[in-house]
Amino acid sequence: MSTDPHSEITITFNGVHLINADRMVVWHALQDPAALRRCLPGCDDISGSPETGYEARLTQRFGPMTVSFAGQAKIEEVTKHSVYAIRSTGYGGLAGYAQSIANITLTDVEGGTELSYRGRTLLGGFQSSETVPHAKDLARNFADQFFEALQNTIEMQTA
Repeated sequence: MSTDPHSEITITFNGVHLINADRMVVWHALQDPAALRRCLPGCDDISGSPETGYEARLTQRFGPMTVSFAGQAKIEEVTKHSVYAIRSTGYGGLAGYAQSIANITLTDVEGGTELSYRGRTLLGGFQSSETVPHAKDLARNFADQFFEALQNTIEMQTA
């Protein structure tokens, strides 16, 4: 394993969630800072809007370290109420950085909305031999946790 401070690894992720709510409700939750704060794993603070972008602070366990990341996210390539891409960048000091893009699609289905996502994360910077083996699982788990929390939050609010 490389301990080169300039090493980078790319992780891909994807998934589908069926949410028992109208597509418009899901669309708005995906862009609401309060909902995002509740759903982003380790989110300490978030501010902004879909138009101006978001700034956030997250605390994550990364292998044997607990790291605070400061980051920004912008929504791009919007097809209103159906599709968008969210591009984010976070910096965690010695723990390095993360750059992600996720494409999110909302589709009306019987009983609610199908939310599908696919994305890619680039992790770079200092990665000890203990953290690199966990990086792929951590990035995928982060996405899964976010979308599961979003689904649960929306369904509890609309029940």
